[in-house]
Amino acid sequence: MVFTLSKELIRDVIQKKQNNVVHEEIIVKDDSEEKYILKYNKKYINESNEKELGLYRSVVCAFVGGDVQVLSFAPPKSLTKNKFMENNDLSNCVQLDFIEGTMVNVFWDKTADEWNIHTKSCIGARCSWNSDKTFRFLFLDAMNEQQMEFEDLNKDYCYSFVLQHPENKIVIPLTEKKLVLTNVYQINNENESVTITAHPDMVKNFNGNNVYQYSIKNFEFWDDLLEHYASDNMDYTQQGIVILNGEGERIKIRNRNYERVKHLKGNNPKLQFHYYYLRQKGMVAEFLKYYPEYRALFSQFRNDMHSFTAQLHVNYIHCFIQKQKKLSEYPYQFKPHMYALQEKYIHELFPEKKYVNKQVVIDYINSLPPQRLMYAVNYIYKQNALDTKKVEQPLE
Repeated sequence: MVFTLSKELIRDVIQKKQNNVVHEEIIVKDDSEEKYILKYNKKYINESNEKELGLYRSVVCAFVGGDVQVLSFAPPKSLTKNKFMENNDLSNCVQLDFIEGTMVNVFWDKTADEWNIHTKSCIGARCSWNSDKTFRFLFLDAMNEQQMEFEDLNKDYCYSFVLQHPENKIVIPLTEKKLVLTNVYQINNENESVTITAHPDMVKNFNGNNVYQYSIKNFEFWDDLLEHYASDNMDYTQQGIVILNGEGERIKIRNRNYERVKHLKGNNPKLQFHYYYLRQKGMVAEFLKYYPEYRALFSQFRNDMHSFTAQLHVNYIHCFIQKQKKLSEYPYQFKPHMYALQEKYIHELFPEKKYVNKQVVIDYINSLPPQRLMYAVNYIYKQNALDTKKVEQPLE
């Protein structure tokens, strides 16, 4: 299995980045320490170009000895399912577990003469998602847990792992720290066409201590496989299956129940925003069934929202009923909502001889877009941060 990248294209992408010009099809996602991560632009990838453009899922490049070189290559984009199934007999394909986790790639960094790692978009993996620990920390922690050393690796190859860590939960509850080796590549930079050779034999025979590997599936027919992973009886803790042909091309078949739970969690790291979204959809209880670790945090979000709602109601009464103060004298975060409630009273409630009671205020709050509600509830914290910054600024 050999993949080919064009040095001419890579130079063009990097030079445009250096000149602040955007290459439409390939994005330079990271350019730290004169190294670059090249990624395809999702807007421009389609069934006709996915085999070529899809190779740039996460490619680390740098100028070494005056010329561009590829230092690390991540597994290419999976292909469109239907076309792959038409062109490949399932019995001639390899069927592997679709491992849940975060892709972390390991490579020998010629620019620094040391081992380095990267995620899909970050060289060094000094980034995080829904955790206060970076992927770098979690990866090294898993290495230590499995007694794996960089000395176990060969500098002539780059390695792609899936990281599983209890502090990096995506959907499946984890109790162990694991590294699953998925791919090993050898990169040849000698010619204008960079060749990347996959070595599945090295994955199978990897001698790193306790590094986990794929388990093999054995479906005979496409219909049976699709029916199995589309069934509502599937355990949500199985993400799905990966199918590879002899050319190294692959597709992913996803477990419908896993995807349902994953989408329930959402892909927004701002959990407060997601809580408001789930609340509007009446899905908080279902979410907490799968993610009970967020129960205490969601309770705090609920309490903050209830407190804001109660204060809004009191402010409305004081302003528009008891006439204690003018609207302009109330805190900034309440004024637009007090005004909106009064407009509602004038145009909707008063003609029906109704008034703004607590339930009206609750219904109004529940109808707000999550981003607007989040802005209002958090305004006091934002103002505190600004005030603190002013106080901490040194005097000139």
